[in-house]
Amino acid sequence: MLPPLTVLDGFGREMAPPPDAVPVGAEQLLEGVPGPGHPPGYYGHQLFRRALNLGGSVADVRAYRGPLPDGVDAVARFGTTTVDLSAWLFALALALLLVDIVAGLIGGQGWASVLIALAVLGVADARAEEPVPVGALAIQFGYVVTGNAEVDRISALGLTALGRVLAERTSVVPVPPQPIDIERDPLVFHPFVYWPMTDLQAAVSEAAVARIEAYLQSGGLIVFDTRDGSPVAQLDAARRADPRLAKVLGSLDLPPLVPVSGGHVLGRSFYLLGSFPGRWAGNQVWIESTADRSRDEVAGVVVGAAGWAAAWATDPTGRPLFPVTPGGERQRELAYRFGVNLAMYAMTGNYKSDQAHTRTILQRLRRAAERR
Repeated sequence: MLPPLTVLDGFGREMAPPPDAVPVGAEQLLEGVPGPGHPPGYYGHQLFRRALNLGGSVADVRAYRGPLPDGVDAVARFGTTTVDLSAWLFALALALLLVDIVAGLIGGQGWASVLIALAVLGVADARAEEPVPVGALAIQFGYVVTGNAEVDRISALGLTALGRVLAERTSVVPVPPQPIDIERDPLVFHPFVYWPMTDLQAAVSEAAVARIEAYLQSGGLIVFDTRDGSPVAQLDAARRADPRLAKVLGSLDLPPLVPVSGGHVLGRSFYLLGSFPGRWAGNQVWIESTADRSRDEVAGVVVGAAGWAAAWATDPTGRPLFPVTPGGERQRELAYRFGVNLAMYAMTGNYKSDQAHTRTILQRLRRAAERR
């Protein structure tokens, strides 16, 4: 006799044998039919088991195709259509939020806050249909459209490739860059804007200058790149001599531009860099002096001639599009590192500069604790 080991319930799930399951003999196991006292399953023990199932006793299995008997209706267990409840659920969530606000404010804070909340919700609802710029919801760099198709293509490919490098090496995952018409498009949604200089650089209108200065004052960063690799020893002289820079920088209300030294935050916001090459190397990079500015000592303007976008740019397969001289691929890697530092500086400001004072702060705290 083989006792029941594991059996199947009415849904075909394996389970322990019920109390009323009884052992079966070997001959009955081979020829028998499962029943209440002998449910289908395994009979025997861990080292020797046999299966009792219904399959061996069924001679012919056919699908019943009807007609159905009188009084029997065919009903689909699962419907084929879905009901969109998102609008009702959002309305319920909004109602619960309002109830929570009222409950929190009714204890003495007054109804003014409730009215303000309702007004804000009304404005948000009125503007719900307006498109929201991508840069407002994600990290998106921008580049100024110059009117030169090749230069604009290089800017787009360069910033796209820099975005891939940032996504691979940091927690920053930018979306594709946005072309910017400096006379019409907003700047505020972009952490930094790349502005290549061309011979066709047009003068900037007063309205555009006002928007650029507002962008800089709010913490934005613009990178001006003359792309020609020319050594610039005195940027003030270059601003007067270079008609491209003169048309833009001459219109802005900027403090003096100073050379970027090796100890500047831009050289250690992520990588430790002593130089900032692009397609060309050996050129001085200039940055806005921020000693008298109000943006937490973070510069808003970087000027160079290295051709950074060309050094970053790749084709869809990741192959570089332009050679870099004189340092080859090592120089390209340094150009990518400068781009990473630039993005981090634009988004995090001078927090690395603050860290430089950590040792002094800890020493003062230690002396204060000793005096107590």
